[in-house]
Amino acid sequence: MNEQETPPPPSSGFSSFFSGLASTLKEVAASTTEKIKEAAAVTSTKLIETVEVDKKLFGDSTEPTEDVTKKPVLPWEVRCTGRQAHGSLQDEIRDRVLALSATQTAFLTPPPASSSFVFDMETELPVALALLEQDKKLERMRYLLVPKQIKEDNFWRNYFYAISIVVEDAKVPRLKVEEQVSPHKEQAAAEAEAEA
Repeated sequence: MNEQETPPPPSSGFSSFFSGLASTLKEVAASTTEKIKEAAAVTSTKLIETVEVDKKLFGDSTEPTEDVTKKPVLPWEVRCTGRQAHGSLQDEIRDRVLALSATQTAFLTPPPASSSFVFDMETELPVALALLEQDKKLERMRYLLVPKQIKEDNFWRNYFYAISIVVEDAKVPRLKVEEQVSPHKEQAAAEAEAEA
């Protein structure tokens, strides 16, 4: 062969093989695409039917439910009358609740066995999260104690018990000096005021 000769053309059998293969692949791709479109249409129809049945059974859920839109009620957000209506009791409760996170006592002291206190973490979780946002000392205390010294659920149970004591204590009316009859009652009222 001399240097200027061109190589022989590929055999026609070789090119017809690739041509046939390409044609077959196109057909398979078109068929597969069509099957996928059909399956998607059937799935879409079934999904729409399921949603319609669910709407009939459970109502239209496009409106948020009351529980979803409710903001958790913080322990100091109480409905009250008298001095409470002016916010002084709410301020007092808020200050006392926020003060709980200054020491470890409220978190490490469980409710007494004789207590009727009931705690459900799932129910109180929104309040716990809101308290964490309000009180950076609480966030820090949780970081320090959980899980090194106490389990998460026990941490929150103990804390919510301490909060319940603060709230209960704040709702007990204190006797004013002019309402007192005996010196013994006056001394008790002075001691109660000193403790607050």
